Amino acid sequence: FSVTPGFHALDILHYFPTPSFPVGASVQTAMQNAFGAFVTGDAPPAGWPRYELREPRMRNVNATGGTPFEALGLTFYVDPGVELDERTVRVDTWEGGRAARCEVLRGLGEVLVI
Repeated sequence: FSVTPGFHALDILHYFPTPSFPVGASVQTAMQNAFGAFVTGDAPPAGWPRYELREPRMRNVNATGGTPFEALGLTFYVDPGVELDERTVRVDTWEGGRAARCEVLRGLGEVLVI
C-alpha cells in the first residue's frame, strides 16, 4: 500500500470508505479484496505472489492521480481522477531498495526492546 500520505491507519479509509472522502473506487475495491481475503481465508487474494526468500516479491497497491484535498496539514488525493496502479514488484529493489530499511530494523530488533 503506497498511497500518499502513507501514515499509520490511513489505509482504513480504503477498507471502509466514506462519501465525504472519496479515495477512488478501484483502489478501495483492491484494498477491500485484500483485507477480505485475509479475514475470510487467512490468505492473500488469488493471483498475489507467494513470498519466497529466493525471489522476494510483493503486491503493491498504489493510487495515482486525483484531486488535491488539504486536511490536517496534509495533502490527500481524492476523486475525481484517482486510478489504481497495482502490480507485483521485487521487495529488494522496489522503490530504490526500500527493503534495506527492513534489514536494519531486523538487526536492531535483536538488541532493542520495542
